[in-house]
Amino acid sequence: MREHVIATSARVYSEHGYRHTTVERILEAAGISRPTFYRLFSDRRDVIEILVARANDLLYAQVLAAAESQRDLRSAVVAAVDAYFEWGLSTGPMVGAIYNEIHDPESPASYHRTRVIGRMIELFDAIAAKRGRPRLDPLFWDALICAAEHAASGAFWPKRRPRADIERRRAVVLRILLASLATPRERVPPLPLYEGELRTE
Repeated sequence: MREHVIATSARVYSEHGYRHTTVERILEAAGISRPTFYRLFSDRRDVIEILVARANDLLYAQVLAAAESQRDLRSAVVAAVDAYFEWGLSTGPMVGAIYNEIHDPESPASYHRTRVIGRMIELFDAIAAKRGRPRLDPLFWDALICAAEHAASGAFWPKRRPRADIERRRAVVLRILLASLATPRERVPPLPLYEGELRTE
């Protein structure tokens, strides 16, 4: 029953966001009584906290698995970007609710995004160090992750975009990340930059 309510709440949260996901809406969608809900959860925030934490933990786990095994930083970044897109496409509409609330301190999405970005920064700092790269300012990593997230998130919401647009967004994200991370002696990989190059149709 607990997992049924969590799954149902994901649909309600995806549609209404944190501020408008009420216990009443969850009860109606799940087909349960108020006493049953309160036997399982303390309040609406409790169930939304679980949803958002699971989504963010899954994102981190997928990025970690994809990036850690790569030989160099460039390959790790490409693998991480692909993992992010796979996560967004599989998570579906809930990505929109989470992304809409990343700057709302009342929403669990804000806390969990800050937490997962901190973990991502630690991960990529460690990957870079293991491969002999100089340490980067954590603010630089944060800015890169935010830029990538902004460009990529439109692929998933408010509705899933066509494959050509998803590929275009992936190319933009890779160009931003790989060009920003290249050392003075490294050549930036040839990736699409101008509008005509970004079209994949």
